[in-house]
Amino acid sequence: MPEDQLTTDDEKLRGSIATKVLKYGSVVLAIIAFIIIIAGIILLVVAHNDDKGTERALTLITGIFYALLPVIATWVGTVIAFYFGKANFEVASKNVDALVKHIISSDEKLQSIQISEPGVMRLFDDINYNKEIVSKKDSEINLVNDLIGCVDKNKSGDRLPIFNDKKILRYIIHESTMNEFVRKFISGNYPTLKDKKLEEISLDQVINNTDDDFKTKIAKSAAFVAKNATLFDANQKLINNPLCQDVFITETGNENEAVIGWITNNKIAELAKV
Repeated sequence: MPEDQLTTDDEKLRGSIATKVLKYGSVVLAIIAFIIIIAGIILLVVAHNDDKGTERALTLITGIFYALLPVIATWVGTVIAFYFGKANFEVASKNVDALVKHIISSDEKLQSIQISEPGVMRLFDDINYNKEIVSKKDSEINLVNDLIGCVDKNKSGDRLPIFNDKKILRYIIHESTMNEFVRKFISGNYPTLKDKKLEEISLDQVINNTDDDFKTKIAKSAAFVAKNATLFDANQKLINNPLCQDVFITETGNENEAVIGWITNNKIAELAKV
């Protein structure tokens, strides 16, 4: 008999048992209650002129009732718990198995996709960045005009890579990071910049006048893989660096090489779906 058929028969059997236990358990409980009530009435009638007899009759009735009720309730509860407990365990087990298979399948899919395949990474020529600042030093790049203004002007996403004139990545700055700096600057969180206007702030001042966590978001939030890497390799870079959401592709995976392409965490998640 096939395994799925055995499972179906087992579920039917347990369902039948649970139904019968509920039905017959309720009937037995009702019969016992009825008998106790009748017995109690008889005893009360017999001993209606005897206070001690009446008291003994009530004690006997309640004693029998309280003795039998837990037995019946435990019996019913045990059988029902067995049925539903096993069913819940099987459902949970199936969900865990499905999750594990999904993770394994996602990893297998990522391992099968070369990052250099057409449509996987965004080629360098398709990357939107500010070409006017590639030769500028950090101290010459203006936060408002060159960075925030570029993001607002291009409307091409919320991430702005900064390259030098050799196509080597210098930084990847997210719009949320720039917004965080502006908010903290306005709130006076950077005492060394208190005499500066926002329009005067340079990238160098953003990096060197903030806390270490903020610097890391700018300077250490990109990863690199070789052009012969798989999406699995790129995804591992993201996993190993919680701050990283962007993977850049170079010839050998060296960060000091010219960038060939770029892939984001969102694109990897999209391609990992099975």
